[in-house]
Amino acid sequence: MKTSSLVAAVALVVTPVLALPVFAQKPPLKASAHKPDAIWRATCGYCHGSVPGAPELRGIGLSEEAVVTVARQGAPGMPVFHASEISDADLRVLARWIAKQPTPVKAAP
Repeated sequence: MKTSSLVAAVALVVTPVLALPVFAQKPPLKASAHKPDAIWRATCGYCHGSVPGAPELRGIGLSEEAVVTVARQGAPGMPVFHASEISDADLRVLARWIAKQPTPVKAAP
C-alpha cells in the first residue's frame, strides 16, 4: 500500500514536468556583447527555426521594436528574456540584426 502511494505521488510530481514544452526553456546567455550572431545562437536560435512551434524569425519582416517587445514580454510558448539575461544594448543589436536578415536557406535532407 505504501509503495502504490509513493508511485502515485511521484507520478503527480513528474508528469507535469515532462509535459513542459521544450521550447519554453532557455539556456543561460553566454554570448559576447554586441555580436548579434552569437547572441542569436544563445537566445533565439536554439528554438526559432529548429523547434516545432517556434517560427523562424529571420527574413519575415519583423521590426526591431517588435523583436524587443516580444523578447521582453514573452509570447505563448516563449519565455520572457529579462535584462539580467540579455542587456538592453545586446537586445537592440540582436533586434536590428534579425530585422535585416534574409530568410535562411534550409539544407536539403
